[in-house]
Amino acid sequence: MPTDPSFEELSFAITPGLSPESEQARLRGLYSAPPDSLRTVVHTLDHQLVQGLETCANARESLDAIANGSWSLGFAQWYCKPPASPLARIPWHQDRAFWPPQRAHTLTTWIALDDVNEANGCVVVRPRSHGEGKVREHVPAPGTSVPSCSVEGTHDSMAMELSAGSGFVYHERLIHRSGGNATNAPRRALVLGWAPT
Repeated sequence: MPTDPSFEELSFAITPGLSPESEQARLRGLYSAPPDSLRTVVHTLDHQLVQGLETCANARESLDAIANGSWSLGFAQWYCKPPASPLARIPWHQDRAFWPPQRAHTLTTWIALDDVNEANGCVVVRPRSHGEGKVREHVPAPGTSVPSCSVEGTHDSMAMELSAGSGFVYHERLIHRSGGNATNAPRRALVLGWAPT
């Protein structure tokens, strides 16, 4: 379980320099969004591919710095918001809402493969929103297949603007979202989910 005081307070921790440039290029090129895609594209990655990367080793090391115990890779996903895709939005949600009840407590590492900012749809978080100790009700949201939760009563939002190769570790109950991509370049990311062993 998390022990770093700032992580425990905020429900996330920024972790710079997770992915070397050579691996960023390789990971960016794994897939491409369909030319007519206006939504966020997600691909599940093979564990063997990901576990052999320096990026994965760095992410595990950063996780060890804020959490007790032993952590294993539970899932890996490649995300892309295609160029000029303002509709590629993901609404406010908590990851835990989409997982089976028997699934162990999970931490997630989100790693930018391109420079990310509000213009191209960076993740926006609600600091301290995991503190309720429960998952909020999620309901269908217009224009997306991802259900959304209320943000009423949570603190101000924070845009996670990051340079390529940097990332952040976050709690499964952190309320977060991402906007569409208004730029002419793709916005790609690697997402690693960790479960205690």
